[in-house]
Parts: sequence; C-alpha cells; structure tokens
Amino acid sequence: MRITLVVLAGILFPFLMTTLGSAVVFFFQRKMTEWMERVFLSFAAGIMIAASFWSLLSPAIEQAHCLPGCRWALDFSWVVCSCCILIVYSHDCLLSV
Repeated sequence: MRITLVVLAGILFPFLMTTLGSAVVFFFQRKMTEWMERVFLSFAAGIMIAASFWSLLSPAIEQAHCLPGCRWALDFSWVVCSCCILIVYSHDCLLSV
C-alpha cells in the first residue's frame, strides 16, 4: 500500500506542477510584447539546457571517465562541440533577424 502512494505522488506531483506552470498563460489577457516573449523563451531554453546537462551529459561524462584512454580528450571534445553548436545557432539567429 505504501509503495502505491509513493508512485501516485511521484506521478501526480509533476503533473500538477506542469499544469500550474502552463496555467500562467491565463494571466495574460492581452498579447505579450516581444520582450516578454523573449524572456519566457530564454527561461525555457535555459531550463531545457540545464535539464539535458544534469540528466544526460553529466552522468555520461562520469561514466566515460572510467574508460581507459585520455580523459582530458573527452572534456575537450565536449567543450569544442558545444561551442560549435552555439556558434552555428547564434549565426543562424542573427541571420534571421
């Protein structure tokens, strides 16, 4: 019985928090300004980047450090790939403005 309540709470808590977070749109009766839209999109992008790093990339990097070979090469390649992605994305955004 106790495990059922824990599972139920584990399912309902994210559901309720997602519902509460998405209900914010009902507080905006008029059209959002471009500045507000950029702030909200930037905030959401920051949360998604943090979530992807802490749940996917950080555990993968920790597991890769157990592999034989150059440990610094993994860290260096990760930083270089991340910088390249940011440069390409920012260049694409600058061209579309």
